[in-house]
Amino acid sequence: MLRPFLDWPKARLVATLSARGATWIEDPSNRDPRFERARFRAAMPMLAELGLDRDRLVATAAAMGRAAAALEREVDALLSRAFVHPAGFLRIAVEDYAASAEEIRLRAAARAIADLGGEAYGPRLAGLEAIDAELTAAGTTAVVRTLGGVRI
Repeated sequence: MLRPFLDWPKARLVATLSARGATWIEDPSNRDPRFERARFRAAMPMLAELGLDRDRLVATAAAMGRAAAALEREVDALLSRAFVHPAGFLRIAVEDYAASAEEIRLRAAARAIADLGGEAYGPRLAGLEAIDAELTAAGTTAVVRTLGGVRI
């Protein structure tokens, strides 16, 4: 689907179409409070008063995207040091795992568990945090638990 005006503010699009005498159709779901996007649009004026206007939110989203990409590169690096056996298990040195930042460990565990378990998404954060705490506890050499259909 081609949506060439998606990044235009609505006021600009309406003004441009009105100036040219064009007509358009309003999608009633855009104002329906049952939909999150409609509730978000309704809150935008209040957010703008607080300094969270469209441009600030777009810039923040872009910065968060860059941060997520940097985190994923670190996850890639950690998992590249793991041994993946053709039989379907992964082995990583506990020392290597524990030396990584917590967010990297959690993301790496989520990705590995999802991949090994054949799921589209990793397990819930609470389960990941519990496994991470066990794996990084002093003196831990092994953890036996199942999470996301994967034995750890």
